[in-house]
Amino acid sequence: MRKKIKAKYLSGYTSQIIEMIDGKFVDGQIIDTVYKMQAIGFEKEIEPFRIDQQVWIKKFATKYVEKYGTLQSV
Repeated sequence: MRKKIKAKYLSGYTSQIIEMIDGKFVDGQIIDTVYKMQAIGFEKEIEPFRIDQQVWIKKFATKYVEKYGTLQSV
């Protein structure tokens, strides 16, 4: 049985994932993944999606910014 790896341990890959955020079909999934990775410092890239037309993308972006956005300067 394989051991499940926690997403926060993969946060080193966040920079590579965040570069794909311009694809309209993957924006929400990327934002959700970055949130699950507990990666800080990507508020600038995710903030614009807080006004997205897709409600689910807007919710993921707001959830990320509210939890990790203020930690960026830590």
